[in-house]
Amino acid sequence: MKRLKNKIYPLVIRVGSYPSAQKPGQGLAVLKLMAMKKFETELITYKTNEDYVFNDKLKSKTYFFKFRNPTMPKTRKGLIFYFLQIKRFWAILYFSLMAIRVISAKRPDILHVHSPLHFLIIQWARLKDIEVFLTFHGTDFIRIKESIVYRLLLTGIKNICCVSALNRNELINFFPHANIHLVSNGVDANEFLPSFEYNSEKTVVAVGTLRWHKGFDRLIIMFSLIVKTHPEWILKIIGDGPDKEMLQQLIISLDLQSNVVLTGAMGRDKLTMELSSAKIFALSSVTEGLPKVLLEAMCAKSACVAFNVGDCSRVLGNCGLLIEPGCSESFIQAVVSLINDKVKRRHLSMLAERRAKQFSWNKYLGLHQKLYQQVLSHKQ
Repeated sequence: MKRLKNKIYPLVIRVGSYPSAQKPGQGLAVLKLMAMKKFETELITYKTNEDYVFNDKLKSKTYFFKFRNPTMPKTRKGLIFYFLQIKRFWAILYFSLMAIRVISAKRPDILHVHSPLHFLIIQWARLKDIEVFLTFHGTDFIRIKESIVYRLLLTGIKNICCVSALNRNELINFFPHANIHLVSNGVDANEFLPSFEYNSEKTVVAVGTLRWHKGFDRLIIMFSLIVKTHPEWILKIIGDGPDKEMLQQLIISLDLQSNVVLTGAMGRDKLTMELSSAKIFALSSVTEGLPKVLLEAMCAKSACVAFNVGDCSRVLGNCGLLIEPGCSESFIQAVVSLINDKVKRRHLSMLAERRAKQFSWNKYLGLHQKLYQQVLSHKQ
């Protein structure tokens, strides 16, 4: 498929999610890449009931199609799971057909897909000789790791990006003939310029979609033991999702209504303020890639405690407290040690802020631009 010749810059079409007022962290990498210089960029994304915030320029370059992707249960077997898989397939098929119509008309130089769910789009683009990139973000990697079917459906892809060094090593084994590029998420340090007193509240904050991957049920249970000796402390869990009712019932059953708050989702400005106000950030995830919110908490000068999943050790290093996955007792001890030791808390928060600034969105953009230019130069 040859590209139309009336454009100054090469055209990149992205397929993926986009931040909304309800989920400001979802698709944030895609938003940042829309600002890439020397490439014209357009986006195919999901039509939902959420409130997207676009300027006129971005909106004119964005196509919305329905993608009713069901939330999959933690247990991947049984009738409900297979029913949801069928429902997901029809959602993938519809979205793929709509997206392919746009891509066929626009004739991009590069197609960059930000989820392995869109394997039909990827394989169609390969047949049309379009250069294709696929990025694995966070929990996307679980689908590939647990399903040989997904790996087969992505056969032949040449360029894969991932945010996690840990995932990269496994992807090399899964796709030995592909170029696997590590392109880590970034953080915008300017969002955390001081406009009020940092870390002023006796609050532990956690952020993420309310799903089993984030381990918030375990975090609430651990916090129930912490407040027995520190009743003045509050746990705020910021986000929304399918497990909200279950988590609320857990809070009630443990009589934690005065100490644990499910805030719901919030916009970037308010989220930044909550992270900056909290003394401690807790990451209780079962699985991660490279968690953007950990970088944001570090930039906000929160002292961080995290289970050592995904690339948390590469991000946090010795600038916070890393706990072996599943070790609740050690996690509790780590949080309590920060509650009790103001000097330690402050020392770690300052180290974390400096370290987080090594992960910039400008670096993220630059790496992508370099990869695109290399691929196009080899094609000429």
